Amino acid sequence: PLFALARLADPGAQQAILVPTLAGGATPPETLQRPPTRSIRRYVLPGALTVLLLTIAATLAWPVVWPAIPILTALAALDGLARYRNAGWRLDHDRLLLRRGSLTRRTLVARPTRLQDHSLSQNDLQRRAQHANLSITLASGTASTVAHLDSAEATTLFNRLRPAS
Repeated sequence: PLFALARLADPGAQQAILVPTLAGGATPPETLQRPPTRSIRRYVLPGALTVLLLTIAATLAWPVVWPAIPILTALAALDGLARYRNAGWRLDHDRLLLRRGSLTRRTLVARPTRLQDHSLSQNDLQRRAQHANLSITLASGTASTVAHLDSAEATTLFNRLRPAS
């Protein structure tokens, strides 16, 4: 794809060229702030439990599909782990970068002054675990959410995104 346009032997050199070009000078992905490690189970369990229940129900109806239970549950857990590993954010003086996704990463890069809306949300379980979700919407309608951030960190980021009055 894009790497074919920049034929360099060193992947680090490719990244040095492409990251500032594509992300408008944003920070490289390895320097993102990540959700806390205590939130891994919140990424893994919902999908794994849903798949587990669905495959058990399918097994009750069609007993021959029982081998699918551990396979599909493990795949759902791996998907949740990938979502945790891909989640992150970074706020520099002139760029906000939010990243999420499982098999494919979705990265939103924007100037904080161009945000249409940003919000924090928590459900009761997240409040108890001191987690929060940060959602961003741009004027173009593009939106992104980073789930299960540390509550204090999410609140600090939310306040930093507020326009100065």
